[in-house]
Amino acid sequence: MTISDRIAVMNGGMIDQVDYPYKIYEKPATEFVSDFIGESNVWNGLVKRIEDEFVSVAVEAGEFIIPRPENIRVGDLVSFAVRPEYIEISQDSGIPGIISDQIFVGGSTQLMITIANGYVQKTMTGHVEDYKTGETVLVNFKPEKVVTLKNEGNDIYNAISHPEFSFLGGNLFGR
Repeated sequence: MTISDRIAVMNGGMIDQVDYPYKIYEKPATEFVSDFIGESNVWNGLVKRIEDEFVSVAVEAGEFIIPRPENIRVGDLVSFAVRPEYIEISQDSGIPGIISDQIFVGGSTQLMITIANGYVQKTMTGHVEDYKTGETVLVNFKPEKVVTLKNEGNDIYNAISHPEFSFLGGNLFGR
């Protein structure tokens, strides 16, 4: 990542994404890319409501508001990711969870929060004394920190984020 000006991430012999290093990290195209380059909290959910710029997505543990993906309809399945540093915990709003572990890794602490369908990872700077293992918290994030992912069952799961770099030929996005 530090010496590259472009990165191609391959998955099973197919290119999932070609992009600048910071875009690979901040805007991964697929779940594979989001896990390959750093840690991510990934959810799969059902679109319940559509607003102008946002949609409400029901996941097993509750509902989240995320930016509205293109061509989305109520009832569609959507996958999205949020990096651990963008997870917010509070006592006011979000999906309930219990802090199950704290891992101090030098300059940061990783909190593992158990929720209804698994766990969420939250990264905080330094040593964290404000939260205790076993404490109940609410998990949320700012919608602008969400990355919508292409579903593995979707025809464009293995699409390249910049079609102009495609050496496969054809129009990968059907547009």
